[in-house]
Amino acid sequence: MSHNLVFPVLRTPDLHAVFAVADRLLAVGEVASSGGTEIRARVPSRARLRQLLAAVPEAKVHEQIRKDAETPGDAPLPYADIYTVDLELPSRHHARSAVSSALRVHDRLQVHWSDLWWPGAPELGLSWTRRHARLQVNTHHEADDLDHPWMPEHVLYLHTYVEEHAAWLAAQAGAEIIGEPYWF
Repeated sequence: MSHNLVFPVLRTPDLHAVFAVADRLLAVGEVASSGGTEIRARVPSRARLRQLLAAVPEAKVHEQIRKDAETPGDAPLPYADIYTVDLELPSRHHARSAVSSALRVHDRLQVHWSDLWWPGAPELGLSWTRRHARLQVNTHHEADDLDHPWMPEHVLYLHTYVEEHAAWLAAQAGAEIIGEPYWF
């Protein structure tokens, strides 16, 4: 099993600033396909699930999640008290508006951009790579746990497997690594 390092690049209450830096990082890399962008949330009820799906109608979700949302009333969710929902967006360009809409009904979200290629840095001996090339935005929480305590800031993370590559990528987007990485 391989793991990647996750580096914090920006922590701010300004969601617009987070997406501006994310857009610059996406422009540094290359998107391998039109998809590869999803929003993850943990919802406590069918009512909240319905609100989230209504807030992001362009998202695709697993058939069972759609069926659970269509169950009348607010009967308990199957499998657990909290439901993790992945909303697949049609393209990376939908992320900013989808997150803004979803935040009106749910405060802790993760946005993941996968299916990326990070460019090489010949001066560091690094070539183009897809290995662990991802970006992540957490709204109102840190790390990878959606149950992490609420905070007013949003955090942008860069995923890669070489620390020097992370610093180089951030610099190409006019940013820098702002803290210690964690393993994902």
